[in-house]
Amino acid sequence: MQAISDMFQSFQNASDEALEIIYDTFLPPAAKTDESGTGPGFFGKADGFNETDFANSASGQWQQFWNGVQSFVAAVDWNESWIIGLMCFHALSLVLAITTRNNSTFQMILFCFLMGTVYMAEPLNRFLGEHHKSFSTQNYFDKHGVFMSTVWSTPMLLVGCVMLVQSLYNASSLLIKVKRAELIQRAKEQHKENTKSDSASGDDKKSK
Repeated sequence: MQAISDMFQSFQNASDEALEIIYDTFLPPAAKTDESGTGPGFFGKADGFNETDFANSASGQWQQFWNGVQSFVAAVDWNESWIIGLMCFHALSLVLAITTRNNSTFQMILFCFLMGTVYMAEPLNRFLGEHHKSFSTQNYFDKHGVFMSTVWSTPMLLVGCVMLVQSLYNASSLLIKVKRAELIQRAKEQHKENTKSDSASGDDKKSK
């Protein structure tokens, strides 16, 4: 019983600590408990926890994210030729990934190429940041790589996910075909055995 009690207490402490982190992260300071409070425990509602403040904070986080997206879109000149070319490259990659889904060799080459370019995004971001004046009107390539991750790595990862889903679908379809063929072959063999048994029985009856 002591071991069960200790286990229960450890779970309670862990849950309280985890939810206290969430509580401190999302709730504004006015909605938090004082220093003596323990935050919203898993096994009971702590004093000072306000669901309305939590919901408002989550809504504010989402609004902040959406404002960041809008600011990013507004800050980029999408009419620059190299950005248009990059978007066309992503569209071409997606078309190739879909149209060559039955060509496993080409799919493997394309997938490795896309993942390799994602892997090289960081050094490529530094290189393009140093030479941006030769092709861009402004320097999008900051040290954090936000622009590079958004317009370079993310689309390629999405194309890679599409290819992965297609591969899983093809593998499952092939497995179904193989299993179906196996069942048909087994049924044919069973039919042959039954035919032979019936023939043998008929011959025995005739001989008698």
